[in-house]
Amino acid sequence: LTARVTCTGVLLVAKDVAVYEDIPGYPTPRYRYRYSSPALASAEIGYLLHEATEAEVRLPFTSFPSLAGSVEFDLVLETLPYHDVSAANASVLLNTTVQGLAVVDNVMPLTQTYAFQGLGLTGPSYVERCPEIPSYYSWTVTPAVSVQAPSTSMWNLPSYSVKAGLSYTFSLHWVVQASTAASPSLVVNTGFPVEVLHGVVTAVISGGDRTWSNTRVLQLDASQSVDQDDNPASPISQSDPSRIFYWQFCQLGQNSSSCSEVQDPILSSSARNLSTFTAAPLALTRPQVLLPLGSFLFTVTFTRTGRSSSTSVVVTIVKGYPPAVSITRILLPGQFYSRWSPSLGPLRLSSNVSVECPADLGPGCALPNTMFYTWSATLQWGSLLSIVDLTNTTISPLGAAAPGLKLNPGTFALLASGFVLSATLEVLAVGPEYNETGRATILLPINLPPSGGSLAAVRLSTTPDTLPASPNATNSTANLLPLLAGDVMQLSAPGWSKPGNASGEALTYQFGYMHQTLGQLVPFQALPTALSTAEAVVPNLVT
Repeated sequence: LTARVTCTGVLLVAKDVAVYEDIPGYPTPRYRYRYSSPALASAEIGYLLHEATEAEVRLPFTSFPSLAGSVEFDLVLETLPYHDVSAANASVLLNTTVQGLAVVDNVMPLTQTYAFQGLGLTGPSYVERCPEIPSYYSWTVTPAVSVQAPSTSMWNLPSYSVKAGLSYTFSLHWVVQASTAASPSLVVNTGFPVEVLHGVVTAVISGGDRTWSNTRVLQLDASQSVDQDDNPASPISQSDPSRIFYWQFCQLGQNSSSCSEVQDPILSSSARNLSTFTAAPLALTRPQVLLPLGSFLFTVTFTRTGRSSSTSVVVTIVKGYPPAVSITRILLPGQFYSRWSPSLGPLRLSSNVSVECPADLGPGCALPNTMFYTWSATLQWGSLLSIVDLTNTTISPLGAAAPGLKLNPGTFALLASGFVLSATLEVLAVGPEYNETGRATILLPINLPPSGGSLAAVRLSTTPDTLPASPNATNSTANLLPLLAGDVMQLSAPGWSKPGNASGEALTYQFGYMHQTLGQLVPFQALPTALSTAEAVVPNLVT
C-alpha cells in the first residue's frame, strides 16, 4: 500500500496485488481502507473509510477533517467468496492548518552524485503549490559550496561545485503566501541530503609502447594519471601527497608468453615511487654502463584515497640510436585517455620525435634533416585481426604519412564489444650521419555506450480530471490508462551496463521526453544523476 498526499486529499494505491484464480472471474478482491492516528479518540480508531473492489482510491480531506500529524492507513484485502485476507499499511503526514495551500512530502531521498557530474535540486518535486499564489525561496547548504545560492525553487550546481567524499545537506526555505491576511502562510524547510561519491582513477603512461636506444636516458611519465574527482580545468598538482605511484618492470620472453624478474644495476636502482620512472645509462664512461637489451614491460600503479588503477607499456631496448617516438592523444570534451568512444567524436593522435647525437660521434654531429612518417593500425578481437586501411580518406582524412593521425568514428561505431585498436607510428630519421628508425604504439579499446537495460513508467497519481466526479470513486485500471498531462509517474531504467566496464565507472541517467513539435529531447532533469529512477510530471504537450 502506498499513500500520497495531493492538493485535495490522499491517494491510496494497492500495488503488486496477486490473486490466485481458480475459476475464471473468481475470486473477487475487496479492498477495505481504514485509518488511525494519535489524534483520534479510541472509539474512532480503525474507522472504515472506504470499501471498494478497486486497488486505487482518492480520499478527499473532508473524509477526515479533524486529523493532523501522522496518519496511518490500513488496507485489508479480502477475496470473495473464499474470504482469504491479506493486509498492508502506509503512513502520511497531514497538516490541516495549511492544507489547500501546498502539499509537503517530508521524506527526502538520499541523492548520490559525483563531483564531475554536477547536481540538480528541484523543490517542486517535494513541495507542490495547490493554487497559483506567491512563493519566496532561499537555499542554504552545509558544508559550504563554491557557488552562489539562487532565490528560486531549483538549484543547478555545475560540475565540481561539490567535493568527492563529503556529505551535504541542502535546505530549501520556502514561504507560500496565503491569499488572505487572516490565513496563515505556509513555511516549509525542506532538506536534501546529498552524498558525493568518489569517481574512478585511471593510470596513464604518456607515449605508448616504444623502441628505445640502450645509450639514452629512459623516462616514463605517469604524471598525467587522472582522477575523476579532480577538476580538469585546474592543473594537476604533482606535489599532492595523496597521489601515490609505484613502478614495476619485468623482461618479456619470446612471444610475450612470460615475464621474468630483471636484475639490472640501472633499472633496479631507479626510484619506483615517483610519477616519472627514470633510468640513466652511463654511455660516456669506460666501461660503458648501458641499458639492458630486450623487451621490458613497465607497469605503474596509481593510487588515491583507496582507489587504484594500473597500466603498462612495452619498451624495446635496442642497440643503435633510433629516434625517440611517442604518441599522444588529443582529447575532445567527454573523452577518456585510456579508450576511444566513437560516439563522442573522432580519434586524434599527435606524435613527438626527438633525436640525439650518438655518443661516439660527440655533441657536434649533424642531426637528421628529414623525417618520414608511416602510420599503421589494426583491430583485434581475440584471435580475429583486421588491418585498418589508412589510405582511405573516409576513414583517415590525414592519410598514413603525416605526423598525426585522425580516425573518423563512422566505421568504428558499429563494432561489437571487445575490439582493441592498435595504432603504430614508424619514423625514419635521415641525415648525413644518421639513418635510424624508431616506433611507438598505442592500444585503445573501442568504447561502447551502455546497453542491456530498459525503461519503465509507473503512474504514482492521477490528475483529478481523469477520475470520475464522485470523491470516493476509483479507477482500478489507472496504471493501464494513457498517461495524461499532470499525472505523476515514476521512471525507472533497470539493467543498464557498459560493455567491458572492468574499472567500474559510474553510469549516469537523465530522463526526458521527445517533443514531437520541436523535434528534440526535452529533459525532465537539468543534470544527469547517478540514480536510475526519477519522478516526473507528464507535461502538457498541447502547448
